[in-house]
Amino acid sequence: MNSLMTVDICLNLCYAATKDNCNELKGEIKMADITNINDNKILPDAELDIMRVIWSAEKPLCAREIAKLLGNTRGWKTTTAHVLLGRLCERGYLECDKSGYVYYYTALVAEDDYRAVETKSFLRRVADDSAKSMVASLIESEPLTDEDIAELTAILNRKRE
Repeated sequence: MNSLMTVDICLNLCYAATKDNCNELKGEIKMADITNINDNKILPDAELDIMRVIWSAEKPLCAREIAKLLGNTRGWKTTTAHVLLGRLCERGYLECDKSGYVYYYTALVAEDDYRAVETKSFLRRVADDSAKSMVASLIESEPLTDEDIAELTAILNRKRE
């Protein structure tokens, strides 16, 4: 068996596994599920990069398109994108739909919802669940312009209301 045939067989298995996983999970994740994500559901950087591409897309994307969009920063081949997309489907972040021989991926979790969960997880791990400690640490460690201070003051004033 030549290496080209082996790669083709592996890709077909990956496609089939990804489609099966997506079909099992399709429509099952809801906002209540994402707000209960634990640290095991926090995405590694590579998967988060894929989610960012999908969130910014105006239409469902296939693995080849995702690999191409991330090619400059990640240097991925389509097979790498397939593996990561399969993981994201298994974890309930994506759904995939087959169109001919190609699978197209769309997000099941909104970017803002994920960002809120990631922020809460980070806050819990780094600042003992204290937003005040986190904000104080950021303010003390980073230079702020008068404009930055005005914006932060406006945010805090809105929070009071």
